[in-house]
This record gives sequence, structure tokens and C-alpha cells, in this order.
Amino acid sequence: MRAYSRILGKTGLILIGGLSGCFGLLQAQSVGLTASASSADPIPAEVITLTFEIEEEADIFYMGVEVVFDENVATFTGIESGDLMEEGLEIAGMLTKDRVGASVTRTSSTESSSTGTLMELNFLIDGKAPAGESAFSFSSLELTDSKGEEVESSDLPDLDFDVQKALSDLVLTLPEEIEIHRGELLDVTGKVYVNGWTDIESIESEDIHVWFGLNGSDTDPADWGESSWTQMIFDEKESDGYHAYLESAGYQTEAGIYFIALRAQFEEGDFKYGGQSGVTGEGGGFWDGEENRSTKLEVLDTSSTFVYTIVEWNFDTETYLPWRGLPVNMGSEFVLSGAKLNGFSTGSPDRSANSNGWNSEEDGTPYWMASFSTEGLGNITLSSKQYGSGTGPGKFKLQGRVANGSWDDIPGGEITVESNWTAGVVDHLELPSDYNDQAEVSIRWRLVGDINVNGEENISGSGSNRIDGVIVRGENLNPVEMSVWPGDADNNGSVDEEDVLVLGVNWLLEGPLPIFNTIGWEERNVEAWVPVEATSADTDGNGIVDHRDLKIIGLNFGQSRNSGKQQDAIEPLAELYLEPVEPGRKGYVYVMTDSPIQLTGLSYRVQLRNAPSGQMRVEGIRPGRWAEEWMETEHLLSYNRQDIESGWVEGAFVHLGFTPDKSAGLLLTLELNSERNWAEPVSLLLDRLSYTDQSGHKHSLKDVRLEFSETGDMREYRPPPNKTLLAQNYPNPFNPNTIIRYSLSVPGDVRLEVYNIAGRRINTLINQRQEAGYHAVNFNGSGLASGIYIYRLLANEQVYSKRMLLVK
Repeated sequence: MRAYSRILGKTGLILIGGLSGCFGLLQAQSVGLTASASSADPIPAEVITLTFEIEEEADIFYMGVEVVFDENVATFTGIESGDLMEEGLEIAGMLTKDRVGASVTRTSSTESSSTGTLMELNFLIDGKAPAGESAFSFSSLELTDSKGEEVESSDLPDLDFDVQKALSDLVLTLPEEIEIHRGELLDVTGKVYVNGWTDIESIESEDIHVWFGLNGSDTDPADWGESSWTQMIFDEKESDGYHAYLESAGYQTEAGIYFIALRAQFEEGDFKYGGQSGVTGEGGGFWDGEENRSTKLEVLDTSSTFVYTIVEWNFDTETYLPWRGLPVNMGSEFVLSGAKLNGFSTGSPDRSANSNGWNSEEDGTPYWMASFSTEGLGNITLSSKQYGSGTGPGKFKLQGRVANGSWDDIPGGEITVESNWTAGVVDHLELPSDYNDQAEVSIRWRLVGDINVNGEENISGSGSNRIDGVIVRGENLNPVEMSVWPGDADNNGSVDEEDVLVLGVNWLLEGPLPIFNTIGWEERNVEAWVPVEATSADTDGNGIVDHRDLKIIGLNFGQSRNSGKQQDAIEPLAELYLEPVEPGRKGYVYVMTDSPIQLTGLSYRVQLRNAPSGQMRVEGIRPGRWAEEWMETEHLLSYNRQDIESGWVEGAFVHLGFTPDKSAGLLLTLELNSERNWAEPVSLLLDRLSYTDQSGHKHSLKDVRLEFSETGDMREYRPPPNKTLLAQNYPNPFNPNTIIRYSLSVPGDVRLEVYNIAGRRINTLINQRQEAGYHAVNFNGSGLASGIYIYRLLANEQVYSKRMLLVK
């Protein structure tokens, strides 16, 4: 009869026993004992079996040995007796954290000498075992025969093995169940562990591929069809040595029940599948259908109501104008009455508006105030945070009014301020329905009594109050559906350079996602945004107007809703015939108006006619002085597209988001490069010119003229800069020339240097004293390799730096 055992933890003992009849004793002798491993190159989670056997016939009644191993690499899991030790006893247990003692013995003598296996020891390679070489070593080897006499054998050499890189864990980091509305995005997240890579490197590996699967039934992911799987992108390295992956799901999924799992592959190995474990989404591992399962996803048939940011002040840029909001509200300044503004201070989390002098009674009871429009919106909520010093005001009351009506207390608007950002908080306070759909609503944070933050009746002149995180939100009262065409940002039926202007006007506005998205040139239905003009500006349908929308304009550029590709215009706005200039020289064409216009952005379409290839080309287009400040503060969106064969050049320059408009007479400068003289007349045709104003309206410009100069020295007056700034180089990327611009608020010593990405200085462009004003330096990278370079400005005891990209 054979008895079986199990391991009781790492320090438990294994004992297997059995009885049989006694056999005759055999003569003891010296034997050849060997130890072998089942694998010399195991992977994590693989079991290695060490087998001990004698190679020549012998009488072996007992064997004992100690095995030393790296506890970070392997774990001892069990012992089995060999065929020479049948119906005997087995015992094994941990002596120290890296040493196991094991022995086997017979309980009866052998009838004859024989060869065979004495015992087997099993070790599990840890799932996070470091890749590389390791070994099992042996000591305290003991063999005896049936008489109890020692049997001699040679020492056992180390058994070396090499742990291979392998995918040893795959975790779906989602909760057990998730609900989303049809058309919403769900971020599917997961993480993978590959020893020797994810625990060492922080960058993505080309040998690791991860997918998420979306399936209609809760079955083994290994049985899901290939169409169920979507490849995920590398997100980051996590602190526990895993690599995290991310991708969006559910966006074009119909209402119903679905199940999500992970699939991963390392190098060319087999697919492995991962699931989640528990509601937190923090557990999980290889999918087993029991402990680690798929996430259940329910896509609801109803769409969620989109909540608009009507206006938000966060003061991080140290201005009292909104940080974001609907265009109609972006000029609304946050004001203080009856107390004194005292700059900006530490806020929650960054900057806040700071004040003191709340004990003044010159202008009545002091208050903060914000005014804004809620037209088209309802269910209005207000959030804000306040902080006060000990002798600053401690009690406030929210009041509101419509237009110039009387002030009324807002229910629930009592605020108690402390010297922290957690007490004086208003969190999504519902405003009265009277404030819905109004051209102007005003809210004020009015001081109540003379109680200070310390609870005393003493508000001092130096006692301060700060306000931050003022956010007004609302919902569309009458949502309607409209159709847009991806890329046609101004919704006029065609995709051209004018669409870029709309991106700038509606920059960072957010709205409802289309139920089902498309980016090709086909109709897409979506709930109309507030304002409605921003609906088509979201050309990629991701719910926000940003730089990604430019891609869709480029993808569908030239498309027309009625006749495919749009045709070239026939009647130009202006045309300038160019006389030949000396080969190698540059010429400049200026686009001008006789009467200045007020603008926030400009789009253009020009053509260089009758210029055979290699004779003359448009080498660069830059806006007039009106846009340079925005360029220096990185608030200018630039777009340029050239067709070398036809000579057409199209583009736009527009401020990102709301800004007061600028007056301009010189609108554009076109830089021309002449390679050689030409026989036929060459002309520059101005086909189309449009601009936007601070209200966001687009206008077509008709009254323009073109002037030519070989010097490029035409200037417009502008005041000296009030800040020292280093602008982004233009163009960027560049090859091989680019312009680096900077402004100096005061005269001083200036040093402009260029470094490679390793931090080695490769050029000093400026090292001299310069006057206050605007400066520009040309940098030529013809002798450098493609890559990232850093340019640094040292001026006015300050250091400014930016990156630029040379692409050859």
C-alpha cells in the first residue's frame, strides 16, 4: 500500500510511508550517483524536477541530501520517492529560507542490487524570478545500504540553469462590473509582467503585445474570435515592475451585455489570457474562469446628459479672466468690490486670487463677483473654494441676480471660511431655476458680519481672503441633433484653410460625443453643442476641440459636400507680377490693407504662377506683428500646406481661444527664394483671405494689396515688450534653417546657445549686450544630424530654454 502527502507551507515536512516484507541484505559498495534537472532553461511558473539516480547496480537503503537554491528564483514544492525506494518513507522540509533537507528510505531490504531512481525534488520557478543564471547546489550527501553502512559516492556538482524571459502575469485592472451609456468611451486598462524586461526597462518592448477582447458571452477568452480583439498601447511602467497598457472600448458598441478580458504575447510565444479579481480592479491574473474572470460590461441604451463648463476661473495664469468656458463668457472678468485686490497667492491646487482690506466700509459690504451668460443652458450649478488668514473674513453668503435686478440670497449658499481649502467649499450648488437661459447672471460672495476666521469680531485690514476654483456648469435645455462632415470645421460644405480658424476660435471647448464616430468624408450625426458653431469644429469627434482636429482637416482637405474635390477659384483678390531678381537672392511680398482691421486670426490661399520648378518658390509665410506676441507665448495655432507642382500655398494663423483682437495693416509676409532668372513673367496670386474677430465671427477680406521688396525690412509700430520671453522656433520641425525669436523687457547682456540632447553645447548664436525689444536669430543646422536640440537664452539673470526638432 502507498500513502500520499502534501506540503504544509515552505517549512512543512512531507512524510510518505509504507510497509512490506524484508529482503536479504546486499553487500555495500561505492556507487556512481547523479543529479539531473528537468530543464536547463525554465520560464517563470515552470516546475523543475531534480532527479537523483544511481548508474550501477547497488544496495541503497537510504539517501539524504541538502539542496541550496536562490529563494528569489525558486520555491520548493515537494518530494517523490524513486523506483528504488518504493513502499518506503519520504521526508523533506525547509532548513533555512534557501536550503531544503530531503531524504528517502526503504523499510525492507532489497532482494538484489539494481540501478534506478532514488528520489525526485520539485521546485517552482517564481512568477517574477529575475531572468538569468542560477543554480542548485548540494551538500550533506549521505547514502547507506541495507546493513546501515555508508555507501561511498562522489560529490554532486552544481546544476546550473538559466531562467528565460517570459510573460508570467497578465492582469485586467477593471472592476467586476461596469456600466456605460451607448456612445461613451471606456478606458480598458491592464498590466503585464515579463521578467527581465518590464521589471528593468521603463520603455515599450517590441516583443510584448497586449490586446483587450470584447465578447458577447462569458466564455473562455481563448475561444473568442479574432474580431473580438483590439490591440492596446503602452501606457507606463508601474512601481511594481509591471508595464501598463491602455485602450478605449465601447465607443461604437450597441446596447447590451459584453465581457472584457486581456490577451498578451511575448516574442512568438503562445497567447496568454488575463482577467480581473474582485470589485476593486486591483487584483487579477491569468484567466481561469473562477478566481480571475472577465469584466462584465453593460452598455445602456440611453445617452448621458452632457454637462458644459459655462465658465471657470482658476487664476493659475495670474489673470482675472476665465481659464475656460463658452466663448460668450471668456471676456468676463472676476471682480472684487469694497475690499482690495492683493495679487495672486497659493491656491488649490496652484494659484488663487488674493485680497485684504475687508474692513473697509467705503463701498458698502465687500464682495467677490462674477457675471456670465447661461443662454440655452439650465440646471446650473456653482462650485468655489475660499481660504482666509486668522483675522480675515470668516463668513460669506452667496447671492445672485439676473441682469440688473435685485440681489437675492441663494439657498444653501452660506460659507464658513477657515485657514484651509476644505472648509469654505461650495460643491456643485444648484442655482435657482430663474438663472436658466439668461443673457446675464451675476453671483457674488458677500461678506456677512464682522466675524473673522478665528471666530472673533475683528476683521483687520491685513486679514486676507483667497478664492479659487470658481466653476459654473449647466446642461443643454433643448438638445437637438445635427449632421456634420469630418474636417468641415466651419460647416460651409468644403474643407479648406478657413476651417483652421474655427479651431482657434473654439479652442478647448467640450461637448457631447457622437453616438457613432467616423473620420472619413461622410456624414456624422451628433447632438448640437453650445455654442452650435463648435459642433463641427470637433472634426475628430472626440468631444473636445484641440490639436487633434487639425489631422482630420488635413485628411479631408479639398473635399466638398457637393462635387468631391473643390475647384480652384477663378477671380483673385489681388495679383502681383514679379520681376526677376538676382539668382540666390530673396524677395518678400507683403499682404496689406489700407485701413487696419481688428483680428484674432487669419487664413490665406495664394498661388505662385508660371514659376517652373527650381526657379522660384515660396520659402516661408509669417504673420504680421499682430501675431508675434501670441507666437512668443505659444498661443498661436499655425497651419501651412503647399502643393509644389501647382504652386498653391494655403494656411492660417489663429489665436488659441478667446483674446482681445489686434489691429493690423500688414497681414502677411511671404518669403520668396530665387534660384535663377526666368524667361516668362511670374506672378503671385492672392486667391482668398479671411479673418476672425474676438467675437468668433469669420469675415472674408476683399480690400487688400500686395507689395514687393528685396529687403524684407517693412515694419509696423508696436510697443516694447513687458516681459522677457523665449518663443518656440519657427518652423519646427525644420531643415536646415529655423528662426529663433525672443523679446527683452529691459536691455542687458544676452547669451543664446544651442545644445544637443546629451547636453553638449554645439553653437553660441548671440553673446553680447542688446537693447530691449524683439529679436530674431537664424539657426542653420545643415551640419548636424537629425534629432532633438535645445536652445537656451540667458538674459536679465534668468534662463529660458526650449526644444526644437531637426528632420532631414
